[in-house]
Amino acid sequence: MEALKDSDWRVRRAAAEALGTFERHGARTVPALMDLLHDPAGGVRCSAAIALGKLGRKSSETARALNELGRNADPGTKLSVTIALALLGKMEDDWIPVLLDATKGPDDSTADASAAALQRMISKNPEKLLSGILDSIDEAEEAQFERLLLVLRSMGPLASEALPRVAPLYEKQSTQGRKDLISAFVAIDKKGDHTVPLLIGALKDPDSEVRREALLGFVRYRSKVTLYVGALIEALDDEVPKNKLIALRILRGFSTAASEAVPAVAACTRDPDPKVRTEALRTLTALAKPDPDIVRICQERLGDRDQTVQCAAVQTLRQVGVKEPSMVVPLLEEALKAEKQEKIRTCIGSALRFIARKTGRPQG
Repeated sequence: MEALKDSDWRVRRAAAEALGTFERHGARTVPALMDLLHDPAGGVRCSAAIALGKLGRKSSETARALNELGRNADPGTKLSVTIALALLGKMEDDWIPVLLDATKGPDDSTADASAAALQRMISKNPEKLLSGILDSIDEAEEAQFERLLLVLRSMGPLASEALPRVAPLYEKQSTQGRKDLISAFVAIDKKGDHTVPLLIGALKDPDSEVRREALLGFVRYRSKVTLYVGALIEALDDEVPKNKLIALRILRGFSTAASEAVPAVAACTRDPDPKVRTEALRTLTALAKPDPDIVRICQERLGDRDQTVQCAAVQTLRQVGVKEPSMVVPLLEEALKAEKQEKIRTCIGSALRFIARKTGRPQG
């Protein structure tokens, strides 16, 4: 609070901006911010006004003070007052183009506050707001584009008609912009008609973080798995192990509906990364019925150099063994005799006991 009285106007302005982020302290800070509406520096008055918009909902005097400040004020102050009043919920349709224009900047704090104010206006006139965004977004620079996306995301399904217009802008965006666009599409598009094609294309993005965002987006659209299971299979060749792991986990969740992925998942059991090998083994039994090929793959991994992978192979064999004990039990018994590592011996012994208990088959 002492910074609000600093002799340097830039310090006072920064302090006012900071206070606008502490909503739970609004009751204490509103009076001090109200005093700053009379500060000799215009930048301080503007920041105080916007901060009051964020904090002053419970103060009956705030709107009156802001309206007073806006009378005969310079354009910058009028804009700050408009933003503040919108944040307070005092909405007018003719403010929409003003706030949209303000999302361009150049002042990031004011532009961010304008986007927040537009989010508050969604319920007032979503049609006009959406129309204004579509008129602005084609030519928007990176920072404005991300702010407008934030507003569209907040609109949810109300912004669905914007998706065909926004999708072609994907290639023009920065890495962060492409990630934000994917996230916004997933939030807006309930059925995935526009988003699934975007996600499939994004799996070929040169940036691994964007590809990861696309993979995570598929989780919302389980009913459309047949449209993108091929893309998930291709993602198993991703150069980044984390992305392979996400693709494997998504495929595992689809169970036999993604059975065509079995050959690619089997290939992942030989991946250089032990976490990928482990996840691939866990995924196999979810996608396919127990058969000799799965048993053969697991037998191969029993000799893996990584103990976690070895244990995953044993656990996969345990699941197969409950349904096909004659296919698995002799293999595990031989492995137990040959195994020297105590951890793996314990894992094998536990699997054999589990199979015996579930099937009634006596242990050898």
